[in-house]
Amino acid sequence: MEPAAPDGKIREVLAAIGQYLSDLIPPFQAAEPVATLMKQPVQMMASEIINWVPAQLRDGRATFADFLFHAIRKLLARWVEEGVLTVE
Repeated sequence: MEPAAPDGKIREVLAAIGQYLSDLIPPFQAAEPVATLMKQPVQMMASEIINWVPAQLRDGRATFADFLFHAIRKLLARWVEEGVLTVE
């Protein structure tokens, strides 16, 4: 089942996540968007990552898997900083 189309606020949050993943905004500016997106269905976060990766592939710097790993690693780091996840 496809997730519902995001409203205006969620579209802004998704855009900020894409900017964060592309290193266009610093982590402190991504804190609120990441926190907001974490309250949404997991499909929204996954969809944003999947939509972000192809744009990065255009310059041939890395593979799809490399960018997928980059995105997940950055987002996990934010969750650890926010105390949502703990590292054991």
